[in-house]
Amino acid sequence: MRKFPIACVVAGCALVSCTQQPAQNANGQSFEDKLSAHLIANPEIVEAALIELRDRKVAEKDASTAKLLNANSKSIKTDPKDYSLGPADAPITIVEYFDYRCGPCRGSAEWLTSLPAKYNGKVKVVFKEFPILSDQSQQG
Repeated sequence: MRKFPIACVVAGCALVSCTQQPAQNANGQSFEDKLSAHLIANPEIVEAALIELRDRKVAEKDASTAKLLNANSKSIKTDPKDYSLGPADAPITIVEYFDYRCGPCRGSAEWLTSLPAKYNGKVKVVFKEFPILSDQSQQG
């Protein structure tokens, strides 16, 4: 039977290393063995836990991204180096990050450029060059 190290607090400040036998139920089975058997019999528990972990990490990253976007919103929307269409004070601003070598970026350009007129000046579209596809993207 395995022994598990346990850290014990003595007098509120000192740590002493000691060992303790794992707790056993009436059948002589330790909690660790019982838990292991349960997880093997029900592997969907592990899958559900991994999905929950992934979802939490995605939510944390999304929250971090939203915080950065909110903190930098004005500079993202009003950088004078970026080409934009529509009124500066439009209630809706769409920021399009694009690569000149990107087919879908080129394909959406006509639709994006039509938005300010289609929505009667209530939409501003900002185009930010974001060359990511290859070294050729850096050449323009």
